[in-house]
Amino acid sequence: MTPQGGRVVLDRILLQIWGYSEGRTRPDILAYFQGKGFHPGDVSATLVCLASAGLLSYAETPLEDLHAHSPPKSDALVSAIIVVYNSLAWLPDCLASLGNQSHTSLEIIAVDNGSTDGSADWLAEHHPGLTLVRLNRAGSLAAAINRGLEASHGEFLLLLNPDVVLETQTVAHLVQAAQSNESIAAVAAKLRFMWAPAFLNGLGNLVGALSWGTDIALGHLDLGQCDLWTELPSACFAAALLPAKALEAIGPLDEGFPMYYEDSEWCYRARLSGFHVRPAPQALVYHAFSGRVPGGVDLSLAADKLERVISGRLRFITRLLGLGFLLRFLLGYLLEDFLSAMICLLRGRWRHLRAYWRAWSNYFGSLKDLRSERKTLQTRRTQTDRALFNLQRNAPVPLVWRGLPLLTWDIVRFEYKPWIESHQADRPKMTLLRAFSIWRIEGAAALVHRLGRGIQWKWMQP
Repeated sequence: MTPQGGRVVLDRILLQIWGYSEGRTRPDILAYFQGKGFHPGDVSATLVCLASAGLLSYAETPLEDLHAHSPPKSDALVSAIIVVYNSLAWLPDCLASLGNQSHTSLEIIAVDNGSTDGSADWLAEHHPGLTLVRLNRAGSLAAAINRGLEASHGEFLLLLNPDVVLETQTVAHLVQAAQSNESIAAVAAKLRFMWAPAFLNGLGNLVGALSWGTDIALGHLDLGQCDLWTELPSACFAAALLPAKALEAIGPLDEGFPMYYEDSEWCYRARLSGFHVRPAPQALVYHAFSGRVPGGVDLSLAADKLERVISGRLRFITRLLGLGFLLRFLLGYLLEDFLSAMICLLRGRWRHLRAYWRAWSNYFGSLKDLRSERKTLQTRRTQTDRALFNLQRNAPVPLVWRGLPLLTWDIVRFEYKPWIESHQADRPKMTLLRAFSIWRIEGAAALVHRLGRGIQWKWMQP
């Protein structure tokens, strides 16, 4: 368990090293486990990972920060836009972190999307200096963001979820990255789990030919291995900075998305038109992501959320992709959803079965309007679909188990040890010997999970 009360999934060897190491010196720990047949380099890397994860108060030499620096001062006005929907529990910490930013040229716009928990009244009473946009009833997230964008005056537009907390220099780092090139459409902050702040919620996100859109490097221990990235497929709008000039050129968010995929569609649309999405790995944001202290349960989608996700990814591909890629994605989604719907039928999950039916029915019913939008967007194309999706082919496989970060002997040795020792972050291959080791140490269920995740990740890349 992390100091913040979150949970991390460890295997038996990590548990053994963790249990023995607390209060002992590095030479004693290495000597003990070397006597048990463990390679000292593997044990040393494990100690670094456990200490970095906050699970061990062991004083290992910290990893070198490859480009730590203070961002330059900027007078550019930043409009922070927060869409609020029954978010009263999160707003005090979020707004406090905005008030502590080193970049002080900041206006805050809160868009209340029909909350019923008193969020709007609390904002009006406790933060009278911010701009409050009240919407009478809840609409799509994209529509609420657009209302906030319309009320903004900034040179840069900071889109935030209410359940985030920003480090002091986060906005300054985002602005610095955005000012580095006029062709930048969005800058993504580095998201970490609020309840396990050493682990990544993601640095940008992506959309594949199978499964759902996902955050990049989800569940990875942040050792700086993502900090050298220079380009992303998409930015997660839980914390992203958009130059106002780019928004004017690309257009507002598509309000046809009920929720989910609206950020990916805007970013892929921008890249289709020749813009770039850049990371700002020094811009740290802590995201609640599933609650303050997730319990590690199976995070299957609720029926209403499932319907929105299905609708979102169908709308995404139909608006943006050329005919060849569109047919490939559409066939993959159709087969995947059909099989999932059949499983729902066999298990008697009628609400989920109706969600599949409604989402696909609504999609076919909206094709006429979508074809018109698609025609307009395709005339702006400057990138091929192959170039659009090649960028994400080397994205690392998520390292999560039932929504919790996964830290095992195998992951330490093959994912983190090369980076710790020589700053190499190549994607490790799954060999027969490695698979046998996972089965022996973690069990058959863990091996099936890891293999299945790897195969799915490979197939979802176009």
